[in-house]
Amino acid sequence: MFKMFEKSEKDCSVILTNPKKKYHYYGVLILFLIMPVLSVLIYKLVPQTVGFIKNIQLHTLIEAFGSVVALFVAVIFIKREKIERSEYFLIIALGFLCMGILKAFHSASPIGNGFVLLHIMASLMGSLIFVLAWWPAFRNGLHYNMYLYIIPIAISFFLGVFVYAFPDKVPVLINNSLYTDLANNLHFLAGVLFLFSALRFIIVFQDTETFESFLLLCLMLLFALTELTFGYSALWGIQWWAWHILGLVAYLVMLRFLFTDYEGLMDRLNLYLFQAKKSEERLKKEHERLISIFDSMNEPIYIADPDTYELLYLNEAAKRFWGNSIGQKCFAVFHNFDSPCFFCSNEEIFGKNQGRSYVWEFYHDSLNKWFRNIDRSIPWTDGKMVRFQMAVSIDDVKKAEQAIKETTDMKSKFISMASHELRTPLATIKESVDLILDGIVGGLTEKQSHILGITKNNIKRLVRLVNDILDFQRLQSGKMPFYFHEHNINEIISQVYESMKSAADQKQLYFSLDLQPDLPKVLCDKDKITQVIINVVHNAIKFVDAGGVAITTQSNPKGIEIIIKDSGPGIKKEDKQKLFKTFEQLRPNENTETKGTGLGLAISKEIIIEHKGKIWVESTLGQGSVFNVSLPFTRS
Repeated sequence: MFKMFEKSEKDCSVILTNPKKKYHYYGVLILFLIMPVLSVLIYKLVPQTVGFIKNIQLHTLIEAFGSVVALFVAVIFIKREKIERSEYFLIIALGFLCMGILKAFHSASPIGNGFVLLHIMASLMGSLIFVLAWWPAFRNGLHYNMYLYIIPIAISFFLGVFVYAFPDKVPVLINNSLYTDLANNLHFLAGVLFLFSALRFIIVFQDTETFESFLLLCLMLLFALTELTFGYSALWGIQWWAWHILGLVAYLVMLRFLFTDYEGLMDRLNLYLFQAKKSEERLKKEHERLISIFDSMNEPIYIADPDTYELLYLNEAAKRFWGNSIGQKCFAVFHNFDSPCFFCSNEEIFGKNQGRSYVWEFYHDSLNKWFRNIDRSIPWTDGKMVRFQMAVSIDDVKKAEQAIKETTDMKSKFISMASHELRTPLATIKESVDLILDGIVGGLTEKQSHILGITKNNIKRLVRLVNDILDFQRLQSGKMPFYFHEHNINEIISQVYESMKSAADQKQLYFSLDLQPDLPKVLCDKDKITQVIINVVHNAIKFVDAGGVAITTQSNPKGIEIIIKDSGPGIKKEDKQKLFKTFEQLRPNENTETKGTGLGLAISKEIIIEHKGKIWVESTLGQGSVFNVSLPFTRS
């Protein structure tokens, strides 16, 4: 086992709960404050003409070492970026890379204007790149656009080569060991840019409280101070040497703390790797246990890659149908297709639907079986989400459903045929009875007239039964024609009132209307709505012994409502669910005899549904009933 995994769990928990080591912020801050203070003291106390030490080899050694340190710092930040993603690491690395490249050319350049220009350009390039940390598009662009990285590095190389090859093309930047105004102004500009960069890292430090942001903030301030006070120094003067030494110390301090932070980061990374390995082992055991469960099931189960469509797993039940087809395309194995199935369920279980199960039914031609498929996305051993499918055979269920459908269709056809066949003889019998009752074929005794009257009523009842059955069959099969036009619902109700008032009068019941005036017209089939209202009113009159029936209309934002209220015996709570079912006849009490087909309200409900409306009842036993019919203005 690797050494990184040899830490005890106690050590790991300490690192995990304290992922950042405790840095001595105050010590680093004091160190970076002392260096500029010493620099200022040297500038103020030591005259420019005192302390000249011309040692080209020492200068070359310091600058070359500073260049190596800058490049090394850049490499560390690039490695940090690979381990823990940050929008600032790459831009910091780019700044130090450009500074390190130009400092390398500066260390090898002969004394002169080119020597000074390379030093100035190192500061300007670094400060300019650090200033770009304010620009989110540039920070983020470095992660996916390599040209943003390559171009500044190429410019740094080009400047170094150009100045080294053509020193006579460089403007005058030094005269008698003193820097010209142009040189001082360029250093001043670099100082301002470093100050602006420091402001950005103040914000970063406030947001992240990371040590590297604190260190970079201190370094930017130090760079800004040395660039702004550059005009006080002279070539080879004691101030000039102090500037180089302070810069080198700053690089070394940063390198030292970056190494320390990098070691801590590696410790955390090792811990994460250790925990990842433990999670992987735990996941592997769970995977093996899950596979064992799948293999013990009788239903075919397979798992496929949603991108490549390759089969990753088949349980034993699936292998009995399709063999060991792991690694082959699912659409080729299961359906003998050359390309992914047009009914593939990937869109139903991935993306926005991930985590949901998708259940669908499918008839497999080659197996001649019906299956109910349960699909879901699940994580595979490599962490990728894959398609899981279990196929449950429902062939017996489908055969039973088909048998029931065939039986129902046969029954419907028989009822329809029988009803049609009964219509003609019933009409003939009715006409014959009417002729006899009218005395056309001869006189009748009172007893004969009574018996024939009973016969006529029963024939009418039988005709209504046949008509109800035929209407219901047409509604169920979708063959009932509907003729939708705009109608005034109050006019329809008034016509029903006129036709049904005599029935209410015979039982000495009140029958009242309360119709809202100026109701908007409704798109409906007039005859069908008339049939619904007659059915409800007829039932109300039939069951009411005292009191009566009232019809009210009113409008709402979406349509109109018809309210039919009676003072009848009411409906039991357990009987409400039967009310709109076929061939159901309710009995308010044991002594009540009911007559009819039991289809009136069932037909009414189907008609209202076809109108995109609703019909329901509100009733309490012993307190009457209220039937509500809601019709929209349009059928959309």
